[in-house]
Amino acid sequence: MIKPLFSLLLSTGLLLIPATAKAESSFTPEQKAEIEAMFKDYILENGALLIESVEKNQIEQQAKQLEEARKNIADNSEYLYNSGSPFTGPDDADVTIVEFFDYNCGYCKRALTEIQDVMKDDKKVKVVFKDMPILSPESREAAKWALAAQKQDKYFEFHSALMNYKGAKNEAAFNSIAKDLGLDIDKLEKDKESEEVTARIDKNLEMSVKMGIRGTPAFIIGSEFSPGYIPAAQIKAIVEKVRESNG
Repeated sequence: MIKPLFSLLLSTGLLLIPATAKAESSFTPEQKAEIEAMFKDYILENGALLIESVEKNQIEQQAKQLEEARKNIADNSEYLYNSGSPFTGPDDADVTIVEFFDYNCGYCKRALTEIQDVMKDDKKVKVVFKDMPILSPESREAAKWALAAQKQDKYFEFHSALMNYKGAKNEAAFNSIAKDLGLDIDKLEKDKESEEVTARIDKNLEMSVKMGIRGTPAFIIGSEFSPGYIPAAQIKAIVEKVRESNG
């Protein structure tokens, strides 16, 4: 019981002790029992204060993270929106959604359905795709094939087929999808090993770290950063918020 109590009070700033590994172990069993009783009494009498302090700390941390995310978005807008990454939607879209994803991410597969739902109802939205292969070597290989398909103007078709593919995402799967889409396999195999494709993937990974993106999927819509899977209704709400702020 001592450790949770120490952690709670330390996190709220209500207990200040020297930050040493021996701080707790230096107490005798009797002292620990006395301290525990004191803490219990304090919590019973001041539970609301502790909760308020924790909630305030969480709100402050969230606000700080949001501000950092907005600064990162502003500082890297050229990379996010004008770097030649594959996209789907109209060139004259008034709101752009940027998605960082991994082909072996289950939530990314679900997110594709949500994105398609948004685009079906909103013809002024564009989605930019940032391949972020972090889950396995196969994820990187999948990204290479998809980006190679971009050179034959079939990125989104390949992307959608690969996301919906049931089975291991391997060489056989990539070839099968490419054949179904009528792509030039020889050109794909050459393009996927090109410096351009390698550099794009490496840049995405580098920028994801720089921007504090720790997992997939992650969405950037206007100045709004949304880590994790979000349903179509929430995406639409953010899009409308961004659209209104843009005037």
